[in-house]
Amino acid sequence: MATIYNSDLSKELVDGAKIQVSSDKIPNQLGQTVVPVMEVNPKMLRICNVAKHSVQLTTGSLTVFTTSAYNDFYLNSAYVEFIKDVTCDIATGSISFATTINGVATRLLDFPVITATAQPLVGAAISFPVPLKIDRGAAITLSGTFTAGVLVRSCGITGFTVDNINA
Repeated sequence: MATIYNSDLSKELVDGAKIQVSSDKIPNQLGQTVVPVMEVNPKMLRICNVAKHSVQLTTGSLTVFTTSAYNDFYLNSAYVEFIKDVTCDIATGSISFATTINGVATRLLDFPVITATAQPLVGAAISFPVPLKIDRGAAITLSGTFTAGVLVRSCGITGFTVDNINA
């Protein structure tokens, strides 16, 4: 049987299996009593536990989801769509799907818009083959500021939260 020399793996066994080190022997050989199974890339094997959809008719930023301040959140996919009428005077010149990644405000999708011009339904979807880690406590938003007319925005996300990673 192979002996475990990796202290990180031993610690993960203790933490993951909730082994009581004061009363239980920590397995130090593979196959002795416990056969650990490791996820080679755990970020790829998680199941989505967050699916959110939001629609907004009013001006300002639409918050689709705010990540937990205590757990890591990974974004798998998102979609954005909007439609506006000729009277909409959107002042920003764009509609942006954005969040914070590694402390930096980041636009993931950006749509140009023309003030006082009707725009038919526009949409896009984005998927991340490797889930995108969003900062803790960060809002995932869809922006667009206007004072007159109609602008309908819709956005949705899927992702997953992982408990106590780098806590």
